[in-house]
Amino acid sequence: MIRGVYDGQFKFIKPYPKDWAMPSKRLYATFDDYWEEQDLLQQDPERALAMEALLDAWVEEATAKALPSVQDHEVDEQTRKALKSLGY
Repeated sequence: MIRGVYDGQFKFIKPYPKDWAMPSKRLYATFDDYWEEQDLLQQDPERALAMEALLDAWVEEATAKALPSVQDHEVDEQTRKALKSLGY
């Protein structure tokens, strides 16, 4: 499972625990890199650590409160077909 946090300019994503499709953490400057092609994790490790701490805190709180996952929601057939056409 992959989870992320977005602050309006940067997006940090992380697999929980490990995900075969994305085995490592990533940081993108979404205002400059719309297609998320340049991982900035090595160039801006301080921002990545701060955003990872935010994400980990949210995941811990959501888990403790047993908040439902997006996976728990039903998807209508039209949306399911659209997602499938996109490769999901």
